[in-house]
Amino acid sequence: MRRRLAARGWVSAVLLHTFAAAAPGLAWGRIPELGRQDAAEAGAELLLEVEINGVTAPGPRVFVRRGGRFYADVNDLSAWRIQAPQSGRLVIDGEIYAPLDALPGLEAAVDESRQVLRLTIPPELFAPTLLAAPSPTPRPSPAILTGFLNYDLALQDVRRLDAATAYLESGVSDDWGLAMNTLTVDTSRGRTEVLRLDSFFLREDPLHLTRLVVGDTLTRGAGWARPVRFGGVRFGTDFGLQPSLVTFPIPAFAGRAALPSQVELFVDDALRFQGKVDQGPFTMDRAPVMTGAGELTVVVRDILGVERRVTQSYYVSPQLLRRGLSEFSVEAGAERRAYGLRSFDYGPPFVAGSYRRGLQDWLTIESRAELGTGVQNLGLGAAAVWPRVGEFGLSAAASVGDAGDGAALRAYAARVTRSWSLSAVYERATADYRQLGVQRPSEQVREQIQLAGGLSLGRAGSLTAAHAELRSGDGVRTAVSSFNYGVTLGRRVFINGFALRTRADGQDAQTTVGVGVTVPFGVRSSAYAQVAGGDASLEYRRYPPTDQGFGYRLAVRTGQNEQQQADVTWRGQPLEATLQVARDGGRTNGRLLASGGVMALAGEVRAARRIEGGVAVVEVPGQPDVRIYQDNRAVARTGADGRALVPSLRSYEPNSLRLDMADVPLGTRLDTDTVTVTPRSYGGVIARFGLSQERSATLVVRLPDGAPLEPGVELTDGEGRQAGYSGYEGEVFVTSVREGMVLYAHRSEGPCRIREPAPPPGEVLPRIGPLTCEAVGP
Repeated sequence: MRRRLAARGWVSAVLLHTFAAAAPGLAWGRIPELGRQDAAEAGAELLLEVEINGVTAPGPRVFVRRGGRFYADVNDLSAWRIQAPQSGRLVIDGEIYAPLDALPGLEAAVDESRQVLRLTIPPELFAPTLLAAPSPTPRPSPAILTGFLNYDLALQDVRRLDAATAYLESGVSDDWGLAMNTLTVDTSRGRTEVLRLDSFFLREDPLHLTRLVVGDTLTRGAGWARPVRFGGVRFGTDFGLQPSLVTFPIPAFAGRAALPSQVELFVDDALRFQGKVDQGPFTMDRAPVMTGAGELTVVVRDILGVERRVTQSYYVSPQLLRRGLSEFSVEAGAERRAYGLRSFDYGPPFVAGSYRRGLQDWLTIESRAELGTGVQNLGLGAAAVWPRVGEFGLSAAASVGDAGDGAALRAYAARVTRSWSLSAVYERATADYRQLGVQRPSEQVREQIQLAGGLSLGRAGSLTAAHAELRSGDGVRTAVSSFNYGVTLGRRVFINGFALRTRADGQDAQTTVGVGVTVPFGVRSSAYAQVAGGDASLEYRRYPPTDQGFGYRLAVRTGQNEQQQADVTWRGQPLEATLQVARDGGRTNGRLLASGGVMALAGEVRAARRIEGGVAVVEVPGQPDVRIYQDNRAVARTGADGRALVPSLRSYEPNSLRLDMADVPLGTRLDTDTVTVTPRSYGGVIARFGLSQERSATLVVRLPDGAPLEPGVELTDGEGRQAGYSGYEGEVFVTSVREGMVLYAHRSEGPCRIREPAPPPGEVLPRIGPLTCEAVGP
């Protein structure tokens, strides 16, 4: 039907004239019923320009008039973000038309002199515009089989080679998961002692946000339950597998625009978002706000300059889950005892589970049950937000066990604003209350109070204060109070004053008052001075570069504990090593630290820095000594084989790896200078940069009679791609020269053909020719 639009222009004019005669004086309003003769027509077609709420829509559109009703193409309605009505549709030449008068509230009028259909459409008829669409979940990049060994070595006394300790992590990973083991080796006591720490298999599913751990791990309990180290199985939710996922409720705003408008979002009077919306409703469900209390202001300004402003208060708490979002954890196994002292010491078995769910955006509930040999525990809790007041939480738990029946209560309240904050936590448990992980009375919390507050003074600095009291199951009471004031002077000097007071039953109270000054010198250097408790210290530090280089630290302390220390750190691709020399109490001692890793992947074994998160094998074929940047930080260089290891990628997040083009020779063309990879935990991926060698040259082209090729002639390759234009004296600069390549010169007299010879070796920008441009037959 669209192919007949031009032919219908004169038909539209005639029909409009007839329509105007049948309905004289037609103005704004609903399209009226036409005469009886029109109802008998199979369908008359009109070609009209369209104005929607005073704004001209692109191009003329075809409308159908039948039986006194106007019909519009459903594809046009969809392009205008209007849901076409299902009833009363027509099918003409395979195209579907829907009646305009079936859309409630729509008004229409025809301007017959201009052949324009004017539509007034209520905002609610338009499909909503989502200003901040949810970010897609990145799928992990294809993994490669990776074996690794991380080590942290410490030679405690450089004069005694037997005084050494090591912490080792070894594992194997692939798409199927991660198998890992950690242990320590200690030779400082005159004998070698090996201690196993954790051994486990890990399987993660980022799409469903679940994690399975078989082996040594920790329970994931509710807010009132303490984590327990155990050996067994844990399966549950892990929101960390999608780092961009926002799990807590954040404010959303919605509005309507009768005309295309500009939308601005202010958070606490700071502009956080700008965007454009078309007519109709719009929503933003991910307002960029900070946690705590604040104020949102939405400004909508249409194309006519009319402005509307709406302000609302909000309170965001990370303690809550979004409405409908839930998480769970199920654990079964045996408690780990004497961790870090014995390799294998497991207690009685247990089964436990926890569950949280956001019932409303302001209310989250949680529960946890623990069933062990000597104790059974069940607890329920709730967290809520009252925007004008703050956030609150209340939980209660009861236990039944060998020691008797017990109960515990926990309550908290907090309010955080841009200028001040207050929080309070209170816990209390009966003497017979028990839970997993508590082996001795000193580990049990009988009563606990935590208070904290902060005040922002703007340019005058900030104040924070905290107080905590604890009474354990053995009756011992301890208390800690702290006060801190910090202020920045100018742009470089930060001053911090603090006071700390601790007291415990049977001990004298201790109070420490001090002040510290930090001065940065560029990106990698800083100095720090502190006076506290009768001691004074001064430190100057220069950090090593992120890719490779040296750093150092000089420190001196005077007063009751005199000490001098000097550190030198070398950071390279295979490892990071630090030599420390300290003088304390008249004795001088040295210590050597080393940290790094060894990896087996992509068919080779390589030394690397300590593997944290994921690791990428960067391949730049045939290009040695090319700098690699991770998120604009130099992190590695390619070796002689054009490969480099980047061992510190963020797991389950897109990581951008970029080449420094200044290190790539001229004439090398890259498919892209940036590759994005998303590795798994301790997973290996390949980041391959495709490249090809190209040589540029100046060709000297002659016609068969020996005359130079005319200037301004376009040249193309065999696939029709432009290769350049000829200049004076028949010279043509081309960016790619390959032996046997054919170029075509498109002369006014007819095309001719140029065959390129092999470029001379060793020349960067050679001059080749003269070459004859042979005529191409018809």
